[in-house]
Amino acid sequence: MKLGVAAFVGEFASGVTTMVFNYLLLALVGNVAVAAYGVIANLALVGVAIFNGISGDGRHMHDRDFGRFITYEKTGYFIKS
Repeated sequence: MKLGVAAFVGEFASGVTTMVFNYLLLALVGNVAVAAYGVIANLALVGVAIFNGISGDGRHMHDRDFGRFITYEKTGYFIKS
């Protein structure tokens, strides 16, 4: 039970924060602001997911090549991609 408590609290707090922010935007500005915030928040989530994927997988490619002492010319595929 202890392993998932921190993740649960983080996800729950994120949901509550988004819900409160949406209610505030709805009361202050209206439906358009809530829709715009939803689009921006989802685009930011996609961006974070892309960069997490690049950092997670790119690390393995870099470590593999760096550990073999391969020259820069042979690792050009990593730099270009």
